[in-house]
Amino acid sequence: MLMRTESRGRILLRFLLAALLFIARISPRDGHVIAWIDLKGLLPVEQSIDDEAVLNEFAYDARYHRIFVTGKRWPTVFQIEVVERPR
Repeated sequence: MLMRTESRGRILLRFLLAALLFIARISPRDGHVIAWIDLKGLLPVEQSIDDEAVLNEFAYDARYHRIFVTGKRWPTVFQIEVVERPR
């Protein structure tokens, strides 16, 4: 499953692979993946209603440079901040 949006000149794609969810940051210049955002564990287990309560949507607010994430049957929408992880 894929979803595409644009963020500060970069393309974001959502991948659902084996129950792990990632957002890929893609360079619009050459199409290469430049970063992965791992969203596994965003919703605490105790807030998961059932097996259908899966992460499935995100949106980028270009005006304020914010990313929002939510899921099917989730009780809330999360605003996330992407931070670089040391290599």
